[in-house]
Amino acid sequence: VRMRSVSPRIATPRSRAFEAQGAQGLSVEGLAAALQRAERVWQASVQRLDQKVSALEGTQGKLDRRCAETAGTLRGLSDELQLQVRRCDSVEARFLDFRSQMEGEMRHRHQQMESQKHDAVLACRALSADLDEAQKRTAQSFHRFEDALRGSLQEHDVLAQAVACLQDRLDSFEEASQQASRDRSHDMEHGQFAAMAARLAERNGQCSGSGGTIGGA
Repeated sequence: VRMRSVSPRIATPRSRAFEAQGAQGLSVEGLAAALQRAERVWQASVQRLDQKVSALEGTQGKLDRRCAETAGTLRGLSDELQLQVRRCDSVEARFLDFRSQMEGEMRHRHQQMESQKHDAVLACRALSADLDEAQKRTAQSFHRFEDALRGSLQEHDVLAQAVACLQDRLDSFEEASQQASRDRSHDMEHGQFAAMAARLAERNGQCSGSGGTIGGA
């Protein structure tokens, strides 16, 4: 609020001095002139004071507007900062949830991999034991087969020797049979030749007898 001008009737040190001088017997004219001068000086001072107050009031208004603008800006910045804080809190909460979820999944997968690894190790050990056992059985079977094969080869050799002996006997028997057949054939041929010779001789005898008979006649 703008300050009002002070009435010139307000008591001042100069007015009190002039009043004191008037009380001492100064003339009325000199007192009136002094009062006018004092009043002019007082009005000039009050006018300057009013100007300064007006300037201060204008500056105060500008300061008030600037303060209001600054306060609005600060309120906006505060709201924006609170919004950013809430966003950061939300992002941090989501990040913590995601991190917790990922840690849980990684822990679960790690446990599954450890379980699978343990099962695979057990399966490999069991397979290795089975392979060793199968290898042992195969070796034993091979040794038995080898022994059986050796026995079979020995039996085959014995059988081959027996077959060879039998073949030799058969060959000897066949040769003996062939020789006997040849001997019988030769004997038969000799008997037939003798019979033929006898028949020829008989015929020759008959021919000679018949010729003698003819000659006698």
